[in-house]
Amino acid sequence: MLSSDDVFMPDKLMNQVAYLSKHKTIAAVFGYPSFIDSEGKNITPPAHFDVFRQENRSRQEWLRHFFYKGNCLCHPTSLIRKSVYTSVGLYDRRYMQIPDYDMWVRICMKYEIHIVPNENLYFRVHSNTSTINPVTTVRTFWEYEQALEHFITINDMRELKLIFPDMPAPYKMLPSKFIPFIVGMLAIDIDSDPLYRHFGLRVIHRFIKSNSLYNYLESRNIFSINDFYRLTSTEQYNKTFRVGLPRLEAAHNHNLHQIDYLQQVVAERDAQLGSIIGSVPFRVKHAMGKVPLVRFFYRKVLKPILMLSLKIGRTILGHGKMHYGKWMRDNEPGRKQLAAQRKMKMENRPLISVVVPAYKTSKRYVRDFLRSLKRQTYQRWELCVAAAELSDDVIRVLQQAEKSDGRIKLSLLSNNSGIALNTNAAIALATGSYIGFLDHDDILPPWALNEIAQAVEKQPEADFLYSDEDKINDAGTKRFQPHFKSDFNIDMLLSYNYICHFTVVKRSLGEKIGWLRDGYQGSQDYDFILRATGQAKCIVHIPMILYHWRVNPNSVAYKVSVKEYVVESAKKALRDYCFDNGIDADINAGLLPTTYRVVYHRHHNPLVSIIIPNSNHADDLRKCVHSIISCSSYRNYEILIMENGSTQQGIRELYEQLKSEFGVSIVSWEKPFNYAAVNNAAACMAKGEMLLFLNNDVEVITPQWMENLIEHALRPEIGAVGAKLYYPNNTIQHAGVILGIGGIAGHAHKGFVRQADGYFSRLKIVQNLSAVTGACLMTRKQLFRSLGGFDERFILAFNDVDYCIRLRNGGYRIVWTPYVELVHYESKSRGLEDTPEKQQRFTSEVNLFKQKWNDLLIAGDTYYNKNLTLVSEDFDLRISGITKQR
Repeated sequence: MLSSDDVFMPDKLMNQVAYLSKHKTIAAVFGYPSFIDSEGKNITPPAHFDVFRQENRSRQEWLRHFFYKGNCLCHPTSLIRKSVYTSVGLYDRRYMQIPDYDMWVRICMKYEIHIVPNENLYFRVHSNTSTINPVTTVRTFWEYEQALEHFITINDMRELKLIFPDMPAPYKMLPSKFIPFIVGMLAIDIDSDPLYRHFGLRVIHRFIKSNSLYNYLESRNIFSINDFYRLTSTEQYNKTFRVGLPRLEAAHNHNLHQIDYLQQVVAERDAQLGSIIGSVPFRVKHAMGKVPLVRFFYRKVLKPILMLSLKIGRTILGHGKMHYGKWMRDNEPGRKQLAAQRKMKMENRPLISVVVPAYKTSKRYVRDFLRSLKRQTYQRWELCVAAAELSDDVIRVLQQAEKSDGRIKLSLLSNNSGIALNTNAAIALATGSYIGFLDHDDILPPWALNEIAQAVEKQPEADFLYSDEDKINDAGTKRFQPHFKSDFNIDMLLSYNYICHFTVVKRSLGEKIGWLRDGYQGSQDYDFILRATGQAKCIVHIPMILYHWRVNPNSVAYKVSVKEYVVESAKKALRDYCFDNGIDADINAGLLPTTYRVVYHRHHNPLVSIIIPNSNHADDLRKCVHSIISCSSYRNYEILIMENGSTQQGIRELYEQLKSEFGVSIVSWEKPFNYAAVNNAAACMAKGEMLLFLNNDVEVITPQWMENLIEHALRPEIGAVGAKLYYPNNTIQHAGVILGIGGIAGHAHKGFVRQADGYFSRLKIVQNLSAVTGACLMTRKQLFRSLGGFDERFILAFNDVDYCIRLRNGGYRIVWTPYVELVHYESKSRGLEDTPEKQQRFTSEVNLFKQKWNDLLIAGDTYYNKNLTLVSEDFDLRISGITKQR
């Protein structure tokens, strides 16, 4: 590590390399800095730089110093082993002021570091080095708080006692699950710095949400709720910590994700440009363009003929992305169907109240939504409009509509109270048993309310309904970007508001939760949907376009950054949801703007048993195991390799090396290959609370992959967790399993480029899916055994999908996360289905799967959509009556 304004002394690297070569267990070595000014002249170091000269500290003493005193190591004087640097997760890019401090804390959690008492660096002190900048000061305080969170991850009480030998005696008697509480109280006891008080209070507040743990402390007179009130009532830390830091964190995270997003867009465009430039049509066109006569002939004659031929071919054969206009003509009600809907009789004809908060609405928008209501084929509706700050012309249009149609109700608000309270004012006018939400610039297609009424007719218990949607241009003349949604998908909903429009709620449910809440500006609908779905008894998804979301320069549909405050409101809504539902988690920004990541706290670090079946392929196995050992930041795991009939030279030597150097267990499986059976046998031998099934041809590339699997696998409602797998050429191999694709099941987004966002961001968010691949699948051992493990009739394929389906039938959900990434070299152990015997076996398993789960295949994947293709994995539109060619 070398800062751009510092200078190494000549013997620095030689001395430090020799030291690390001699001391094999030391992770990093540091020296002393010699201080120079801007011109390179030696100077007396400022007093606060004395902390650089620290020696003879153990790993625990360093951690104690870091906790109480902050940073004390000069990073340009250091030399760090690369294996250590990668194993702890590299520098955290969130840190702009103290990334080295965060790194030293993480290193000392696992490794020893030494200081060699000699000078090896000229450390340059500029005239403004100690200048106090309010912005960087606030930023540094926030970063220190984040770095202190590492102390909460300690899970061994003996380790904590070594770090804090002078902690109060009552704390020493507590079990390890109380370590977060102890660390928080130790921080609060540091009275000299409000930073520690803020950090400690935040940790304690998080901790006491767990009633069982809090009751344990109270029963032993260690800590009570009155103690917490006393601590919070006497806090005197600056307002900056309570208000400024969250805003600063949000702005910083937003900037980071904007950068990520732009980099991904550039990468995708580069890939597209490369494919275009390398294509035969482009090369031919480029060559012809150099000849004027040929260029004229191509542009005026040949090109129109080619484009017409291409359009006809795609229409007939179904090649390429289907045109949305054709899909609409093939799938949406025509005149005859709409006429039939108007005559349709229903036993239960609910009154549907459509509520509209109108604020500074144009006359054109008002006329559009009024017209869309009057065109509804289902006529038992009422329109309730709460209007604020409208022009006189617009008010006259609404008043005239109210006078001419008794179903239209208007309330002219004296003040604009915001969209949430204005919507509630519109709801106050409503008398219907169901309330539908319509924005003042959007419209409903003629069949929208009829579909809602039919859904209620079929399921009278339905109390929350939502539909698919698309967008329209500002003029209302063009429809585009249809969003065909998953059935209710709670983990997707916690990642972003995929439900959005058209939402219809039973009145009793809305009254129960209190309708919309103020204080969630821009995300009031997200907050409402989270609370409503959390209380709903029957959630119904209607897989039809029932809502047209208008794109105009002031709408979120046009540009998210127009309303950046929606992000903060959304995080607040998610935090409330977690608190209300007893979920111990943090809310972070997601991989894309307006997506979010719920990070679930784990209260222990379970032993993970990594099970790897293997036959031959020593190089692939070596790469797999070495990537686990060198890349994984989580250390509480065991590796079980199930050896199954290897014959190649070198594999036995590799097994011996893995056993002696890394403690890997090698178990011989002498029976014929059966992926399900060999994994079932390994599960019986595994010691871990978690089972992680892993192919021998994968390579780990994300350091926190195990933690990101564990956080979901520990959730009691989750049955299995899957990962994001890439082909070696950086395209998607696996992003979850969709039932029905190809007649059985297919991998979502297969073949997409690595940087792609996927269908409505689905490659970048945590979500529920019907199944995940066994190439990387984590599940609880107790749950795996209770279901009897994998079905051993599926010798080769579908055993993982079958297991996931059985989990879902047992009431558990399957989670796929993009935060676990591996490269998958695909099926190296069992090879390809390239012999008649293998092909026959595969066909028999296909038939078995169809026989076992035929009803499910007919019904369709609940986490997909019937309007999307089952021929390919690209989320293209389904073409009625046409077999789409790949």
